[in-house]
Amino acid sequence: REEIAHQEELIAKMHKEKKCAGEGKQRTEEEIQAMEDRCNHLSKVKGKLEQSLDECEDALEREKKCKGDVEKMKRKLDGDLKLTQEAVSDLERVKAELSQTIQRKEKEIASMAAKIEDEQTLGGKYSKQIKELQSRIEELDEELAIERSNRA
Repeated sequence: REEIAHQEELIAKMHKEKKCAGEGKQRTEEEIQAMEDRCNHLSKVKGKLEQSLDECEDALEREKKCKGDVEKMKRKLDGDLKLTQEAVSDLERVKAELSQTIQRKEKEIASMAAKIEDEQTLGGKYSKQIKELQSRIEELDEELAIERSNRA
């Protein structure tokens, strides 16, 4: 009987150990499943991060290219600005020269206008003298004709 009790005790102990081992196995399987789920989740996160990194690197390359294009355009515009400033400077110099020429020509024109006015005044004076002299000639011709007819 002791033997049977001892055997039953061993069987109970074995059932208990089996139950504990089963529970341990189940907990371990659950932990493994949780770890696999976490691993899958982390793999997805890693994939998203890698995709995001690729997009960021692409954006960085585009930004570098754009910056290079902007620098190139800036250098071109700086060159254009310099040429334009030189052209403006040349045009201002030409404008100043033309302005001086215009002033000189205006003085010449004013001088010529004064000469013309003097000439016209003189011409008017001479016309008046000519008329007076013609009038005097006519008077003298009449006197001469009268004198001739008186002598004849």
